[in-house]
Amino acid sequence: MENSTWHRCSSRMRPWPSGTASAKSSMPRAREATVYTTFLATRGSIERNRAAFSAMIRAVRRTQSWLYDHSAEELADVVAAFYPHVARELLADSLRRYREAGLWARRPEVSREGFARLAECLLSGGFIARTHAYEDCVDQSLY
Repeated sequence: MENSTWHRCSSRMRPWPSGTASAKSSMPRAREATVYTTFLATRGSIERNRAAFSAMIRAVRRTQSWLYDHSAEELADVVAAFYPHVARELLADSLRRYREAGLWARRPEVSREGFARLAECLLSGGFIARTHAYEDCVDQSLY
């Protein structure tokens, strides 16, 4: 989700009155696997820039670990400058819900299921004209 869209949605959220159902209670226990962080490049570009792609994947892996090793409050402290109009408590609560919903991957590897879901999203959004085989698109040697 684009940052400005997230901001518009999250800034409208308000705490639920005690004793009422919350949005969290209506969220599914397990979400469908989706790959949110991918790098789209030609095989030639990957070969020419292998060190850079490997470095980016290492950075994503470290970031993903950091997300789960730190509290929502710590994450809110780190990203608050990007959301200056969002109250810090609301930002921390939103980030906590994202983590509890399992929206952030724990590893950068692209699973077959996640690839298929991403392909469906790209196809339905008109970004691609047809889906492609996992083996033709995912370079697992970078992981």
